[in-house]
Amino acid sequence: MEQQPTNIWIWSAIAVLWLLPLLSFVIGLVLWRRRKDGLGKFSTSLLAVSTLLSWAIFGVNFGVPESFFSVSWWTVGDTEFSFSLALSGITQLLLVIVSTVSLLVHVYSLEYMKDDPGKNRYFACLGLFTFSMLGIVLSDSLLLIFCFWELVGTSSYFLIGFWYKKESAALASFKAFLVNRVGDLGFLIGICLIYAIFKTLSISELQGMVDAIQWKGEVFNFEKNGELISSSPFMFTVISICLLGGAVGKSAQFPLQVWLPDAMEGPTPVSALIHAATMVAAGIYFIARVFFLFTPPALFIVAFIGAITAVMGAVAAISQYDIKKVLAFSTISQLGFMVLALGVGGREEGLFHLATHAAFKAGLFLAAGSIIHALHRFAHETHAHFDAQDMRLMGGIRRFMPTTFLVFLLLALAISGIPMFSGFLSKDAIITKAFSWASAEGGVRWIVPMLALFSAFLTAFYMSRLVMLVFFGSNKTPLLGNKGGLTENGKLITIPLLVLAAGSLWIWFNWNPFGQGSWLMDLVATDRSTISGLYLETTNEIPHKTIAIISILVSLTGVGLGYVMYDEDEHQAIAELEEKTSKPGFWSELSFNNWYLNELYDQTVVYSFNQLTKASSWADRRVIDPVVNLTGVLMVVTSVVVGWFDKKVVDGLVQLTVRITEFFGNIARSFQGGAVQKYIAWSLFFTLLVVTWILIK
Repeated sequence: MEQQPTNIWIWSAIAVLWLLPLLSFVIGLVLWRRRKDGLGKFSTSLLAVSTLLSWAIFGVNFGVPESFFSVSWWTVGDTEFSFSLALSGITQLLLVIVSTVSLLVHVYSLEYMKDDPGKNRYFACLGLFTFSMLGIVLSDSLLLIFCFWELVGTSSYFLIGFWYKKESAALASFKAFLVNRVGDLGFLIGICLIYAIFKTLSISELQGMVDAIQWKGEVFNFEKNGELISSSPFMFTVISICLLGGAVGKSAQFPLQVWLPDAMEGPTPVSALIHAATMVAAGIYFIARVFFLFTPPALFIVAFIGAITAVMGAVAAISQYDIKKVLAFSTISQLGFMVLALGVGGREEGLFHLATHAAFKAGLFLAAGSIIHALHRFAHETHAHFDAQDMRLMGGIRRFMPTTFLVFLLLALAISGIPMFSGFLSKDAIITKAFSWASAEGGVRWIVPMLALFSAFLTAFYMSRLVMLVFFGSNKTPLLGNKGGLTENGKLITIPLLVLAAGSLWIWFNWNPFGQGSWLMDLVATDRSTISGLYLETTNEIPHKTIAIISILVSLTGVGLGYVMYDEDEHQAIAELEEKTSKPGFWSELSFNNWYLNELYDQTVVYSFNQLTKASSWADRRVIDPVVNLTGVLMVVTSVVVGWFDKKVVDGLVQLTVRITEFFGNIARSFQGGAVQKYIAWSLFFTLLVVTWILIK
């Protein structure tokens, strides 16, 4: 691939904006226990500089062809691995998203975490996470991406389990880390297969090879350094599915979505940063980066995984009463929408929804955190005890926190796909693409757009339910009622909310609130070759106006149904709060328990590993330990026997030899007394013996 010249000033700015969060982490380690205050403001200042640089690069480099930066990293034999970075439209977009959301979370956290004794550790971990995420965004090497991929997982482990003394938080961080390792195993296998076939891990080099691909029968021929490399579509499908495994884990897709709801045990700003706008979006971003490697069978799997996840997440959100868990399952559903878009060939549409979702979902989490923070403050002041995240104990919050209510309402409309908001534009683009894909391919593929519409309806419904339970009706917070005492939070919390609410308006993405697509899709679009493009028919274009009308009607129906069902009327929310006399219905239980996935894994995977552990323990105690003990006894007995043999036989023979030698030595010594008379006498004696022997013979 022909690489564009590197602009030293651009890359210098990138290096600074990338390393500033790392500096925040390093200084945080030094000041963790030495200073109580100061690190939060310092870290926020560093992120402000980083964010300004990302926006400056976005403005200056907008529309500029992709550029690269590469230096030798390490060498094995004749193979050199490079530390290579890439700057493209998609890279610029993610730089802006990650740094901006991280900055807003930092500002928000200055107020939210000000009384927490571990706030220095908190800001240090935020810096490490931001640095790691920016590393994924910038890397052009699959190996380098994998390194930062794992570092993101590690830093998220620290943040999810930030309140590690709380057992549920510790278990949630462990669960998130472990489940992600399952997906990452597939990612690593895919990397190994790519290197085994193509002898490179550079994404740009792989793209260049696909650009110059030659299709011959059932074989792909590639050329690298004059050498012809052949591979089959089946092998590319295997590689694609392996790479998909990493994205399924990181972006909480079916069947590995079980870790995300538990990850809400971390501080709410962490939920906004990691589990709404950045980390979980890493899987979507990664598939978009290596999209050119995916074959039609692999994309078919991607589309159905996304569609299934979108519906499962939306259904699970319907019956939750923890405000953060509703948003967590909503995140799973929206990520499913993005994966669905990629599967139907809508790479640009998926990235568009990633950008819009980053704003309104981060805003929803932070708005929920604003409510939780205010309720905690009220509980502390009144010495009341209640669950500040239970929506059944809320109601009427709009009267006490009007700014938070306005922000939450706008963001809820955005995620519900209502016109005049960014969510409508991106969701409508995905649904239109899905219908076009199904129209061209036919068959079971029609299930995908239908599930997308159903998910859109459920999204509007559960968001309407959430708004009604939290902000309308009478308040049921203990000791609060309608008397007041609950107040809006400070500017450090409300300003980020207002910024994110403004960012969810349609105007930033398309002048026409009912228009099709966005300029952002043109920014991340690519006309490069893809494996799928070699033998995938062009999708049929479905009229956008038709899909837009259907999408609007579906969303409005969901909102209206939620309003009717959860309009308190002084009885609905109270009825849900009180103990129900009748057993909940099957679908309600299925929704509340997230399709019983945790129970399923507990009874299969966890149970199997527990049984394997018990069997291993039994074998260790009943087989290995007795064998080791018997071996020890035999060694002791053998040692005793050998010791006796050594002492009685070997030492005895040695001593006998010594005594015999001593005996004959004493005799021989008697011949050497030094007296001449004895020598003459012995000579005569032996002479007589010899003469006598001769005569006798």
